[in-house]
Amino acid sequence: MKLIAFNSFKHLDYARSVLQVPISASTGGIVAIDSDGQPQGIVLLDNWAENSVMGHVAIQHPMAMRHIPHEIMNYVFNTCGKGMFLGVIPSDNPKSLAFHKNLGFTVIHTITDGYDIGVDIILVQLLKENCRHIEKSSEVA
Repeated sequence: MKLIAFNSFKHLDYARSVLQVPISASTGGIVAIDSDGQPQGIVLLDNWAENSVMGHVAIQHPMAMRHIPHEIMNYVFNTCGKGMFLGVIPSDNPKSLAFHKNLGFTVIHTITDGYDIGVDIILVQLLKENCRHIEKSSEVA
């Protein structure tokens, strides 16, 4: 797998086929492509705020996520200087919730019936200080 920057001209159809999120001029992210150049996973970032960003993840092949967490979290926390990474997960997707919890995200709120009747919205958060997938800067006195 190779990681490349999300390009709306090249990857828009793929992103729309695997994620149900609007794409705007401020949407960025990473696409994992296989040796044939076919997308196998994606992380999109949007809803940029002063101290946070919202991420959206879709995985077609498990190997797609081998390096994405390190790359995307370094970008969010170190390059962009954000203090938190947010995500929204439908309650009928337990694999996604388990994946996010494995990365260190915590559930901060649940909105009953937020997606559909019987399907809640689960809001998850990862704080920079709790992220184990970034390079920690070592300050010298």
